[in-house]
Amino acid sequence: MNLLSMLRGQNPAKRAMPYFNQIPTVASQQLSPYIQQGQQAGQMSQDIYRKMAANPVDFYNQLMNNYSLSKGYQYQMDEGERALRSAAAAGGYAGTPRHQQEAGELLQRILSQGQNEYINNIMNILSGGLSGQEMAAKRGYDANATLSDYLTSNLAQQGNLAFRGQQERNRTKQDLLGLIGNLAGSGLGYFMNRNRTVGAQRQPASELGKDLQNFGGSPIGY
Repeated sequence: MNLLSMLRGQNPAKRAMPYFNQIPTVASQQLSPYIQQGQQAGQMSQDIYRKMAANPVDFYNQLMNNYSLSKGYQYQMDEGERALRSAAAAGGYAGTPRHQQEAGELLQRILSQGQNEYINNIMNILSGGLSGQEMAAKRGYDANATLSDYLTSNLAQQGNLAFRGQQERNRTKQDLLGLIGNLAGSGLGYFMNRNRTVGAQRQPASELGKDLQNFGGSPIGY
């Protein structure tokens, strides 16, 4: 490692990025199943609501296509018919329009009760299913929102680290240039002071030579 690398140190953004880059993949792996389930559940619920709103009569008829009188209501029907026949025979109007009207009213009453119970049961089951689908859709929405928050936060932190890393590099560069300038200034000052010191040391010898020459001695020079 050279001096420049030592002075610059480690970039925190560069060291942290590998960990931040793992966040989208890990978060997606954990949350994607809920997001997919939520999308499927939402689509299914929307299809059912669309059918109900578009043509309620057709939707009702589709629910009633598989209807048949239950054993319990069939038993009530059989018992009611036997009672009507007995009453009609005892009253002397068996087989008359009155008898037929009473039998029709009994049939309508039993069928209405059976159909109402059937449709209520179907709607309760449907309501429970839609509630479950809506819960799954909400989980998917929440998971998608959580994933979006993770990714947004991750990008923001990456950007912040990159900014801080660039700031650190710029500051280190300025510090390095300042250090180089200080070293250069110190070196120049040292050589200038050294030259002045050497000159000061040489000056007395020259002056001494001049003095000796004035007195007739041999000059001493350098």
